[in-house]
Amino acid sequence: MTTKARIKRSLTNLFTWLRLHPNRWSVGNAFKVHEYCELVDRSGLRRDDVVLDLGCGQGLQTQLLAWDCAKVVGVDVSPSAIEQARQRSRFSPVRSRLQFYCSPLEEAGLPSDHFDHVFSFCVLEHIPNLDVVLAELARIVKPGGELHFTVDSLGTIADQAVIERHRADHFVIEYFTPQSIRERLSNAGFEVTESYPIFTSPLARDEFVKRIVSGGSLNLLGKIRLYRELRREDRENASPAGIMVLVRARKPVPNARRATPISRPMSDAKPAVA
Repeated sequence: MTTKARIKRSLTNLFTWLRLHPNRWSVGNAFKVHEYCELVDRSGLRRDDVVLDLGCGQGLQTQLLAWDCAKVVGVDVSPSAIEQARQRSRFSPVRSRLQFYCSPLEEAGLPSDHFDHVFSFCVLEHIPNLDVVLAELARIVKPGGELHFTVDSLGTIADQAVIERHRADHFVIEYFTPQSIRERLSNAGFEVTESYPIFTSPLARDEFVKRIVSGGSLNLLGKIRLYRELRREDRENASPAGIMVLVRARKPVPNARRATPISRPMSDAKPAVA
């Protein structure tokens, strides 16, 4: 490890110990910040909940989730990502609430009827045996437990070359629409309660394409400004398609009344996230 890398790791550990890292602004670019806020803030997460982070990567979202619940289990198939997740959480005040597995979900041996919530941030589109994974989720989620997923859609992008580049760069197996992800979850036995597109505006489309084609990143002020614009335009735009789809579903409780799915929540039902 280089001297620069050692200094960076030491500072990260210090900021983690001081509860300054990770935070919502450290999960990635403005798109990822909006995605996290939109998915988590309306999830109904409670302090005594047990949570699964499916496809946890390096565990930044896993740590953030742990501040609001009793335990979070992060699962990912990448050994390097799980090693990073474990290293990054060593100095975290919530490390006792974290557990990481390097394994396909269906091979992790997690207990049945165990999780209150499952979160997944744009992971399902990369899973080749998705139906097997959904069946495993149906086993390990408690009756009444909830799924909160985002999935890639690219529904507002018409340039097939851009889509194929994104598919190749990010190893995408399947892009989803609100209808197609509802069908997959319903076929797995879940009751879909919400399914709607996010990043629906021309601004979101243009900024997303720019990142696919030329990359680049913004400083913190630029990230905050773009996040606020993306959030505002999502609430003002009624497009039926977006860059991503957000979906929530519930494992049925025996003999309980089925929930009525919501295609898209009203704009005043969405949180005003700072």
